Amino acid sequence: MNLTSSSNYSLRGAHISIRSNLHTKKNQPFINKIIPLFEMLNVTRLNIDCSQIIANIFLKILSLLPNLDSMRIISFPPSEELFLIDGNAQMFYRFLENNKITKLSLRDIRDIEQMFSIINHFPHIKFIELQQISDCSVELIIRCTFWKLQITNNHHIKTLCVNFDEGSDDQVEKLQEMINSENLLKDYIIYRRRDKYYLEWK
Repeated sequence: MNLTSSSNYSLRGAHISIRSNLHTKKNQPFINKIIPLFEMLNVTRLNIDCSQIIANIFLKILSLLPNLDSMRIISFPPSEELFLIDGNAQMFYRFLENNKITKLSLRDIRDIEQMFSIINHFPHIKFIELQQISDCSVELIIRCTFWKLQITNNHHIKTLCVNFDEGSDDQVEKLQEMINSENLLKDYIIYRRRDKYYLEWK
């Protein structure tokens, strides 16, 4: 297991990164030892790789971090795995009711539908960053995101960041044309920083 942490108690609280295979029984004693650490620190930022972490361990970690404001997730567990084990659903919904997460970064998401499912799970999000969503284009991601926000009346999200490795110099102009022609937004700004496209609106 690889766990790193840093903290600034006066400003942001603690930042914890977890990257590991946690599903084997030999890791349980170590997990039990670090639980008091989670409870002692004011953890506000979590960076977690779920590609080798089973769902109930992921939920257990979340349940120990009630003060999270920002979370970066690699390979979010499928919904069916989140509720496969008895008690998982109750644990997850308890976390969702009390979570304070406003910034969410997602990487290695399978498809647009999973992205929508995750957004529904975290209703307080104001900033969302998306990376490597299958073979979807940045245009499709933006279009589908705003269709979903309109359908669900989600007024919390105000910034969308899309990481797209194959961006071009004229991509921002093309995105503006799409947004305007399809009336997706009126009062917004869009800009590019390296391979990230930022879309902010009121």
